Amino acid sequence: MPTYEYESNSKKTCKHCRARFEVIQPISEKPLTKCPECGGAIKRVPSLPRAPQTPFLSGGNLSKKGLTKLTKNCDGKYEISGGQKSKKAESLASQLRKRGID
Repeated sequence: MPTYEYESNSKKTCKHCRARFEVIQPISEKPLTKCPECGGAIKRVPSLPRAPQTPFLSGGNLSKKGLTKLTKNCDGKYEISGGQKSKKAESLASQLRKRGID
């Protein structure tokens, strides 16, 4: 479910709605109009979407997912630095080296 930010609409506010606060709500639910603490008027404000931070593509998990990580070394050449060393990955690293792609 998405997280929405709210802020007070009025000067009479409680500690809770004086600053922005977050509420987890289904998309289908209408925006809140009253502070859950004091009942004061609030409005939903635009905020950036947050991507979930999961370690499923961390260096240690690349092999488990069947992926390969190519990194450019200090000489500007690509090498396999994580995940599975496959023929396809070796071929791609070789093509990048030949083309001199930076």
